[in-house]
Amino acid sequence: MRDHCVKHPEQEFAVHVGLHAGETIRERDDFLGRTVILASRITAAASADEVLVSSLLKELTDGTGEFSFGPVREVSLKGISQPQRVFPVEWEETVAAW
Repeated sequence: MRDHCVKHPEQEFAVHVGLHAGETIRERDDFLGRTVILASRITAAASADEVLVSSLLKELTDGTGEFSFGPVREVSLKGISQPQRVFPVEWEETVAAW
């Protein structure tokens, strides 16, 4: 997407992503449940061009060495009673290396 934005500055847009892991409920072509709600709320907390992951997802991926994360942030998420710990994925250097 970044390459597209560089080649077509008149069409520039930014994406923000939030990720969480867990069980979901599938109802036809839709996924429901707390996991989906958390991912959606984490997405809302992400800034433009930012990928945020839950502390659970960070913990699940830490051992692979495949991903780098920035410092932890505590965020209040709509409809979630307790503050949640999220981590930004450090992806820009990875993209540049491709």
